Amino acid sequence: MDIHKKRRRGPVPKPESEQRRNRQAAYFSDAELAYLVNQAFPNGTENLTPQAINRGLGRYIRETVLGSASPSVPAINQQAWADLARASANLNQAMKLANEAGDADLAFHAERVRLAVAEFRNQLVGLEVPHES
Repeated sequence: MDIHKKRRRGPVPKPESEQRRNRQAAYFSDAELAYLVNQAFPNGTENLTPQAINRGLGRYIRETVLGSASPSVPAINQQAWADLARASANLNQAMKLANEAGDADLAFHAERVRLAVAEFRNQLVGLEVPHES
């Protein structure tokens, strides 16, 4: 990477060989989908968003088929992850208001807190969190 090129925010991109660009789709009966959901989320999905369920199903299917299934996330962590979504949304609103008001200092600190919450949420569900230097 060119040291003079400014890197965008967010996680460090994966190497080309690890990027997932090929998508496949499958149809499941209601019973098959219920079975997959129960296997992927043994602690239930009560507090998960539809997006989190879809990602979890995709991860479960990929890891099961490719033989690298990881241990399931404890229910308490899933609950905390879902609860922190509200805090993250509130921080986004605070950042928006700070930016609209031209309060760069508040926007900067709100962004730092938002990133810390996002990192903590990812750690709760076992996602790798790249560290920036």
